[in-house]
Amino acid sequence: MTAQGKDYNVERFIPFYAQSKIKDSTSNWIMWPIYRHEAIDSASFRQDKTSLLYFLFSYSEDSWPETGKERARSAFWPLYAWKKDEAGLRSLSMPALAEAVIWNDGLERNWAPLWRLFIAQWDDKGNNAVSLLWNLYWQERRGEELAWELSPLVSYRSTGTGTEFKLLKGLFGYGGGKSGSSLSLLWIPFKL
Repeated sequence: MTAQGKDYNVERFIPFYAQSKIKDSTSNWIMWPIYRHEAIDSASFRQDKTSLLYFLFSYSEDSWPETGKERARSAFWPLYAWKKDEAGLRSLSMPALAEAVIWNDGLERNWAPLWRLFIAQWDDKGNNAVSLLWNLYWQERRGEELAWELSPLVSYRSTGTGTEFKLLKGLFGYGGGKSGSSLSLLWIPFKL
């Protein structure tokens, strides 16, 4: 099928090839569902989406030229899901059992934590967080502050005011800072 008009141009030789341009949007398929590319390019919104083998790999990039904001996301089923939000926060999670097929806030908030074994988040300011095996091990850095924990065995926290080291969720611990040092036994602190 081919069709042409004032605001559109369509060529379809399905399932081998399809190309369409309708106003600000374009769409290309090659051997559907092997390769698909869709784009929207208007003055207020731009979007570029690519997918391979229907949902095996997907990449999407959205931007708003008037405000300068942009976001992106990528997924390779079932290995990983990556996204960057409008504030510049990036996240990588593994595995990604449903994100390549259905990506919405409800799925990400309610169901994805069940199968995510590894999660990393970071921003342009150097802040980052890592979680492994549902927070069995986690680490977080905010500026000069650092905290990590291998639950329930050991945890460490370093802030601008001092450091804190705990064994067995605080059964034994040591803390030091500007106000002095303290030792804790059976969760009872003692000043040194």
